[in-house]
Amino acid sequence: MNKDNGSQSAAQFFDTMKSFMNPEAFLGNMKNIPTMDFSSFTNGVKKNTEILTTANQLASDSAQVMVKRSAEALQNSASEMFNTVKEILSAENIEEAAACQQQYIKSAIENSMNNSKEIVDMMTKASMEIFQLMGNGVSEHVDHAFTKKCTSKS
Repeated sequence: MNKDNGSQSAAQFFDTMKSFMNPEAFLGNMKNIPTMDFSSFTNGVKKNTEILTTANQLASDSAQVMVKRSAEALQNSASEMFNTVKEILSAENIEEAAACQQQYIKSAIENSMNNSKEIVDMMTKASMEIFQLMGNGVSEHVDHAFTKKCTSKS
């Protein structure tokens, strides 16, 4: 370590300490430091909490709708399978039973695909609503919490 650098660092340290000891210089330097507007900050926290509560409620409601729709799809599928089994058992020959089974398989696959698409569309719509709500609301309040005092010298 160079002796000049050490003495220079010490001098800078003591100059800084002198400015802390001088209240006028210290307060003058404080005017240039950004300050926090606590009422704005608390209002922002309150609004962000409201937004998160709304987003959670929306997510909960969407999940309930999706579960209900999935249960309906499962119930319809089970009912269709039960009816198909009854038709197969009452078929007069093996060809009729095979045709009935083939029709059921085709219908079950189509229904499953349609139900899956419907549920995915519901999930996508709900997710987009939640992200839009949070994105618009939360980011809006961040900039309002901090301000910088500007003093103009005349």
